[in-house]
Amino acid sequence: MHFGKLKPGDVVPPDLLSQARRGLLGPEIPSEWNALMVPSMREDRCRLWLESVGVFSFFPTQVRKHKRRGKEFERRYPLIGGIVYARFRNRPNWDVMRDMRLITGFFQRPDEQPVKIDRETIRRLQGLESAAERIARLKREANLVRKGDRAVLLGGAFEGWPVVVDEVRGNRVFCAMAGQVSARVETTQSNLAKQNA
Repeated sequence: MHFGKLKPGDVVPPDLLSQARRGLLGPEIPSEWNALMVPSMREDRCRLWLESVGVFSFFPTQVRKHKRRGKEFERRYPLIGGIVYARFRNRPNWDVMRDMRLITGFFQRPDEQPVKIDRETIRRLQGLESAAERIARLKREANLVRKGDRAVLLGGAFEGWPVVVDEVRGNRVFCAMAGQVSARVETTQSNLAKQNA
């Protein structure tokens, strides 16, 4: 039974009253992420409610553009309807959340314990790069040449010749030939191997 089924003058059952006194959150726990099931199109309401009690939550969104009377509007819609991801630092009282109609349920294991979602999955859902993606990006950036760098051409008529980078525009690189030949070469980042100074 929940508060929504009570009518004026009804006696509040003791178990329902104790749930209301407990609140949404219990004692402190190590930080964990959970997936909450909410009524469709109520994701933002749930997120705001959780935010009001100090729980960070989000749901992946997509932006759609609409035209009305010649004006263009942007509106955010849930990418995955009916699911809100929340990071709890206090034990959630699932029964209280259900009774308040804040959630309809949560992702749980067969033993009815909530499924803990790992940090990498959450980062992907938020559209952020994972640790492995960040390391790969930093390695790629470390191998890019910049103005003033010394490099060697990897292909073409001047393969193996040393050059000094004069200018970089995106992927296009302008180099001066180092040594006895005086020439300016245009190439790409992938056609140069950076030399350590």
